[in-house]
Amino acid sequence: MHAQAWVRGDYSDLVVRLSQIYSRIREDHVAKENKDASQSFLRSTTKYWVKTEDVSRVKYFILRHLPVFLQKTSTGESDSQFTNSVYMDNDQLELYHGRLDKSPGAIALRMRWYGLGDPKTVFVERKTHNDKWTGEVSVKERFIVDESEVQQVM
Repeated sequence: MHAQAWVRGDYSDLVVRLSQIYSRIREDHVAKENKDASQSFLRSTTKYWVKTEDVSRVKYFILRHLPVFLQKTSTGESDSQFTNSVYMDNDQLELYHGRLDKSPGAIALRMRWYGLGDPKTVFVERKTHNDKWTGEVSVKERFIVDESEVQQVM
């Protein structure tokens, strides 16, 4: 019984189905992919901290207005994937402040893994910020370590 999705609080199947219903009500149309169109774009993101117990409520609020984006995960397609990130920095939080101020060349250093439970694979990532107008692009570099090697990498 403990493996059942509803016991674990995983309502992804329900969220996807509700999204499909709201899409029909809104009469959403699927856009055709234009392979000739430019794939170059500037991305701007805003991130929000959502308490775990509020995730389903927030998803429901959003899906009433927008269709759910399905992504491929290790277990199939899902409306979400738990992402765990641990950011590295010093006592003065120099990396944090550099990214916050969007200083040229500012970096974020983090360890990231996906899914619930103990990770088997951990990504060590370095993201370097550069302003587009300089001609430099922002870069994300990463490599994989086994969970048993994380302490050695740190």
